[in-house]
Amino acid sequence: ARSAWNDFLVPAHAFYEIMRKAVKDDPKARQWFGGIDKLRKSDELLAYMHHARNSEEHSLEQTTDARNCLSLGFPPGYSRAYSINSFTAENGKVIHCDMTSLDGLPLPEIWFPDQFTLVDVIDDRSGNTYRVPETHLGKKLPDSEPVRIAALMLKYLKTLLEEFETKYAPKP
Repeated sequence: ARSAWNDFLVPAHAFYEIMRKAVKDDPKARQWFGGIDKLRKSDELLAYMHHARNSEEHSLEQTTDARNCLSLGFPPGYSRAYSINSFTAENGKVIHCDMTSLDGLPLPEIWFPDQFTLVDVIDDRSGNTYRVPETHLGKKLPDSEPVRIAALMLKYLKTLLEEFETKYAPKP
């Protein structure tokens, strides 16, 4: 998942660089792209994606975190008194957890698979922190799942490309 995320960040950034070159000889297109560039700095999702790419490419900081979790709940009829006899984790992943019920009731065990999440990124040059986005284009995001963030970014880039092709691309 982390590799796929990084594989998305680089071309998303390259899109802007290609677009910048495509508009350089047309004053109206340059003005349009100037507004796009300005939005990239002010929109939470767009700014995050830009600085996440910079962080992945130019620093040692990672923009994602993967965690393996064990969660215990206490539904009626299950033990609330237990001991953990042994617990093993390797590379941040739970490998084994042996527990004993102290009251004879069954043990509640809920295992969650790895959770892949985005983390805040810090721009090495300015020191600014770019938080995991909560909004995009003035709308609150339902969550910050990496797949949803990437899908929103891709949709936005497709919209920009369509607008460029309609208004500014050279006609054959």
